[in-house]
Amino acid sequence: MLCAAGTLLLSAGMLITSCSEPPPPALVSAPSGLVLRSEPTTTSSKLEVLPFGTAVEVIQMDGPRETIGGKTAPWYKIKHGEQEGWVFSAFLATDPVAIVEVRSQKECRDAGGQYVNEQCLQPWMVTWLRGSSGFSQDGCASFQRLNMDGTVWYQNGYCPPADSPYGTGAVTMDGNGFVQAGTWAVDGNRIAVTITTSYVSDSCDGSILAGPESEYFIEKLDAAEVPEFIRRNYGTIVPRDSNGRILLPEGPTC
Repeated sequence: MLCAAGTLLLSAGMLITSCSEPPPPALVSAPSGLVLRSEPTTTSSKLEVLPFGTAVEVIQMDGPRETIGGKTAPWYKIKHGEQEGWVFSAFLATDPVAIVEVRSQKECRDAGGQYVNEQCLQPWMVTWLRGSSGFSQDGCASFQRLNMDGTVWYQNGYCPPADSPYGTGAVTMDGNGFVQAGTWAVDGNRIAVTITTSYVSDSCDGSILAGPESEYFIEKLDAAEVPEFIRRNYGTIVPRDSNGRILLPEGPTC
């Protein structure tokens, strides 16, 4: 049983020292939900599927250990509402850090967003990042791209990074000639971009999207706020500096 004489180690840094203390909190951490079964085995009857983020009460932790989906852990007996049953504990968050993470993910999901790299992306951010998600600073040659992993990449067709002596910052290139130029993070209703790398060549400056700007913000604006040329070429998701100035050309430049 959960409570016994003496102390009982629940997880790293968590001890129960008295049977009068409440059981540890637990939240379902499996993205697709967790099956509650009648016995501690995958072949027993399925009582219900507990959705991601569901709070349950752990009442027994000494079930048999098993390996499922590459994870090895014991079965826990839990209570959800009036229903009692067994769940595979590898898909249950019980320590404080894991619980906060699951709660954050659930709040993000419930708001219609997507939780990526410990950040809650709004729906427009997810769509934009998974699309072309780039801007051309001069309307033709240079191109900046944001990846879902939080990195920012830059490519210039006139000044190929592979042929250029680089200036500041540590340079990482992918197979398509893109230079890792910086990072991005969610900042409320916008994406904050920080540029850490630049380069120069004999033929031209390899400036990053915002030129001298080392930080700028990607925002979704109302159509009326975006000049027609920019709206036609980029839509209403645009990069702006801290003063709200759109960092894109308002007409053809090449």
